[in-house]
Amino acid sequence: MRMAIVGQNKKDFKQILCFIEKFSNLNNLQITHTFFDSKEEFFAKFSKDYWDIVLLFASNMQRSIMDLAYKIRNIDLICRLVFISSSKDYAVESYKADVSYYLLKPFDFSEFENAMKRCLRSSIEDHQYIIVNSNWQKIPVFLKDIQFAEKNGHNVIIHTKHKTISTRMTFETFLEKMKSFDGFVNCVRGELVNLAWVSELESHNFVMKSGDKIPIRRQDRKKFKQIYFKYLLSKNIKF
Repeated sequence: MRMAIVGQNKKDFKQILCFIEKFSNLNNLQITHTFFDSKEEFFAKFSKDYWDIVLLFASNMQRSIMDLAYKIRNIDLICRLVFISSSKDYAVESYKADVSYYLLKPFDFSEFENAMKRCLRSSIEDHQYIIVNSNWQKIPVFLKDIQFAEKNGHNVIIHTKHKTISTRMTFETFLEKMKSFDGFVNCVRGELVNLAWVSELESHNFVMKSGDKIPIRRQDRKKFKQIYFKYLLSKNIKF
């Protein structure tokens, strides 16, 4: 695991080093870490798909660190961001930059361990996939890329962030394949939605980040509203 630590407080850095070493030993992980004195130094050397976890120390420059988090997300959607601050001011906004954890100072090893475990769990989730038949080939489809799927005759159309995939399969078989994965809901007949790709919830629809609107069964609107907000809570930042 490759970790970047962005901050200027040497005292904080020493504490983090102790926590990293302890976490590594407890979980039999090899973590290589690099310390950057400034956000400018870090961003000048930042590259996509290199860092697994980036620890961002806010100190007295929270706005600039928040801006850095957005810059990182514009380049890399996979690396895990952990915000470290003595203030809650940007806890809510950091969710927009997909920050995995918001560590509020002072914190102990158990909180740091929770942050690292959350990063590891989400990393594992990013590598989950299903195999489907399409155009006479077996192809892997990563769960994180699936936005929604819909029935089309005897086929299932899977809408992903990259492309649309058609696979010959009954919708019931597809639902059976997906039932063990969190975050996927069958909100109306012949439609399956990945809640991770929902941008907002209207009274009658899930509004997807792609702009598509997936209707919700009239009799189940209250239930799916509860499911959606429960999902958001389960994915939200702990601090």
